[in-house]
Amino acid sequence: MKVDRLRFVLTVATLAVVLTVSSVSAAPEEPRWFFSSGVSVRALTPSFKLGYSHHESLDWGDLFPRRPNVGSLTTFDGTGKPRVYRNGAVGGDNPNFTGFGAEGRVDDPGQIRPLAPGADANGNLARTLSFSSTGYSYPSNVGVSQMSPATTANPSLELGYHLGSLEGTDIRVDFVSGWTFLKSGTNTGHVRVAEVFEARTEYTFLYDYVADPSLPLAIPGTIDGFEQFIVYNPTAVPAFFGTGYRSPKTLTDTTRASSPSFYAVGRADLEVSLNEIPFGLRFTREAGPVDLSWEGGLTFNILQYNLKSQLAWYETGRTAPAFQHSWQDSGTPFKLGLFTGLAARLPLTPDGRVFLETRGSYRWVDPVTVSAGMANVEIDASSWEGRAGFGFTFE
Repeated sequence: MKVDRLRFVLTVATLAVVLTVSSVSAAPEEPRWFFSSGVSVRALTPSFKLGYSHHESLDWGDLFPRRPNVGSLTTFDGTGKPRVYRNGAVGGDNPNFTGFGAEGRVDDPGQIRPLAPGADANGNLARTLSFSSTGYSYPSNVGVSQMSPATTANPSLELGYHLGSLEGTDIRVDFVSGWTFLKSGTNTGHVRVAEVFEARTEYTFLYDYVADPSLPLAIPGTIDGFEQFIVYNPTAVPAFFGTGYRSPKTLTDTTRASSPSFYAVGRADLEVSLNEIPFGLRFTREAGPVDLSWEGGLTFNILQYNLKSQLAWYETGRTAPAFQHSWQDSGTPFKLGLFTGLAARLPLTPDGRVFLETRGSYRWVDPVTVSAGMANVEIDASSWEGRAGFGFTFE
C-alpha cells in the first residue's frame, strides 16, 4: 500500500511539474538565482510503547517464586487421579458403584451440608459434602504508552531558481530547494511498565453423598466399600438410590491484593535527527510591497535515530532489582515526503536584491517505527513548520 501510494504521489508530482514548466514563458534578463538562510521551527513527535511487544524480559516466571496452590482446583469426573483437597479427597471410581460413585475421605464433620432442594433420596441417607482448596494466580498489567512531542528551532537554507512566468499572467514561477536540519532528544523517564498482583481464590467443591441409613455415618473418615459413595455422575445413578442429585459444583471467592507483588521499571531514551531536502515549485505574485507565494513539492528525508531502553524487575519491599537489562538500536532510514505552504517576501533594498522572507507550511513524512528490547517507538516527523530568514538574489 505504501509503495503504491508513493508511486501515485510521484506520478502526480511529475505531471504537475511537466505541465507547469511547459506553460512557463522565459524570464527576462534579471537575477535568476536566490538564496536565503534562516531558522525553521517544527516538531518531531515520538510515540513510545513500553512492554507492548511482550518481550522475553517481561516474563517474570523464572525471577520470583509463586505461592503454591493448596489442594486440587478441579472436581473429580471419574477419570484421572483422585482430587486431594485441603480437607479431604474424592476419587477414584468406587468399584461397587462404577460409572457414578467415587470413593473419598472427609476430614471434618463440619463439611456435611443438607442435600440440595428437590433431591429425593428414596430412603437412603443423602447429604452434600463440602471440600475446600486455595489457589493462587498472578494477574498482571503490562504496557504503557507515552507521546513526547518536541518542538525545536533549527537551521534552514533555501536555494531557488527563477524559471519565468505563467503564460499570460504576472505570476512568477521558481524552482526551490534547500536543506533543513532537525535534532531532538527525548525520553520517557522511569515508568512502571508491568505490575504483577497476587490473587487468592478460595474454592469450595460440593458433591452429593449417598449412604446406607442402617449403617453408622462414616464421616469424618474414609468413604469406600459397598455402603456409601460420592456422586460424580448423577445421570447414571440408579433410581434405587433416589433422584435429583447434582453434578459436582464449584464455588469461588477471589481476593486480589491491592498492591503488586512484583513490578518492572523501564525507560527509553531517543535521539533523532532529520535532514530534509525539498524539491518544489513556487508561484509568486506581487501584493503591494510584499510578494506572496504558494509552494509545494517533494521532500527527501534522511532520519537518524539512536534508541536506548532499559528494564529492571523488583520485588515489592526490596530496593535491589532482581533482574535488569538494557538494549540499544540505531539506524538511518530514508523517506520521501511532501510539503505545501505559503510564503511572503519583503524587499529590504530598492532593487529587491536583499529581502526578508517568512513561510508557513506543512511537512508530511511517513512515520518510522523502531524498537530496542521491550521499547517500540513511532517517530512522526510530520508537522506544521514556521520559517523566517534573510536572503538575496544574484546572477
